[in-house]
Amino acid sequence: MADVPESDSAPKPQPSAREVRVVRRARPRPSITVRHMAAAAAAVLIIALTVAVVLVASGRRDGGQVADARHDAVAKGREVVELMFTYSPKTVRTNVDKVKPMLTGNAAKQFDSVLTDDQMVYIVDKNDVTSTVSIADAGVVEAHKDSATILLFVDQTVSRKGADATTVVPSRIEMDLTKHEGGWKVSELSLISDDSISKAIMPSSAAPSKPSG
Repeated sequence: MADVPESDSAPKPQPSAREVRVVRRARPRPSITVRHMAAAAAAVLIIALTVAVVLVASGRRDGGQVADARHDAVAKGREVVELMFTYSPKTVRTNVDKVKPMLTGNAAKQFDSVLTDDQMVYIVDKNDVTSTVSIADAGVVEAHKDSATILLFVDQTVSRKGADATTVVPSRIEMDLTKHEGGWKVSELSLISDDSISKAIMPSSAAPSKPSG
């Protein structure tokens, strides 16, 4: 029997696919020392950021306190000057009583000296003295949250009974103020003028005689 040639349409055997093994290499894990260093660096960064935020907040708070001090010190200085240098026989005692609690330290001693040694109330009463003050300007020389130094430019106008003219005394007043229990008090007061207060309100002949000892 003759061999029958194989048909071209017969399926041909396929070569077997080569098996490829995929080997996944594990990522190297950082050592314990590296992990600790990374954690420490992160902690330092957090601390640095926290400190920066606190410093910024503190700076803003201190800046706000100093700004308040500047405003409050000037306001208190104006109030003290207006009470201290505005008077008449009708108002001098009331103004003295109002201004005394606003003073402390050397400023309180200075004002007590004006009241006792210069006998301010007596002179105002006897000579019918009237004084008014105009504050031309006021500014801050130095300020901290609990203390301030301010400078005021004032014009004091003084008249007395029997005098033909009034006296205008331009002055510069430098004040040191300190904060006491939430409020401000004048602790130092320097009056820079051509004449002292007593010369402006009292002629030499009107000085009261002191009792002989």
